[in-house]
Amino acid sequence: MLVWTFVFLLMITSGFLSQNHPGQSVAFWREACNQNRANSCLVWVGKLATNCRRGSADACVALGEAVQAGQVVPKDQVRAGEAFHRGCELGSEAGCEALATFIRERGDQQLTRACDQGDGISCWIVASIYADGKVVIADYRRSIQLFARSCDSGWFAGCGRLGESYLHGQGTTANFVRAAEYFDKACEGNDALSCLNSAAMYTKGIGVLADTLRARRRLGQACGLGMLSGCRTGERTE
Repeated sequence: MLVWTFVFLLMITSGFLSQNHPGQSVAFWREACNQNRANSCLVWVGKLATNCRRGSADACVALGEAVQAGQVVPKDQVRAGEAFHRGCELGSEAGCEALATFIRERGDQQLTRACDQGDGISCWIVASIYADGKVVIADYRRSIQLFARSCDSGWFAGCGRLGESYLHGQGTTANFVRAAEYFDKACEGNDALSCLNSAAMYTKGIGVLADTLRARRRLGQACGLGMLSGCRTGERTE
């Protein structure tokens, strides 16, 4: 059955099955999981993870609940925190409430331990929680330390948020030169928003010498990474 499940997943992701096939539906696999069909729970959670990455806040919340409960898949508090945070970021009130409960139950300590072990995304999530101030009181000084650790661990979104901290003076003295450096680093690591921020710095000559050609290059990178505002801005600068 495990081999068939793998083949079926491959058929789904490759587009071999039509979008109308019931196997494309999250609800189909959730029901199969409820009926304890072999490996269906793994497929259901896998589809939730895919939809969460694609921007479904509801899928993120459901994913967090599934891996936090540990009843149909192995329990994973770190992954649960990541999923709830993503759902909250996507504007889900349920996601923010789940994240707040996660923090009250000391889930942030699980993320911090993962951060201490070099997990850059965990550092970034805890940093974001304290920077955003949505579910806890904002602590910019703590957030910038964690963003730095995230960046050092190779999580380039952390480098980008570190650049924003230096740009706006959150948790540190404003430093446009360092902000530009971190935006550059994050952009080279394929963080789309940082490419857009880097382009703005080069366009306006903030923290760097004004450089129209480099600004256009950064806009092109942002566009190529799916940041549509970079595509539109690039068209206007031609």
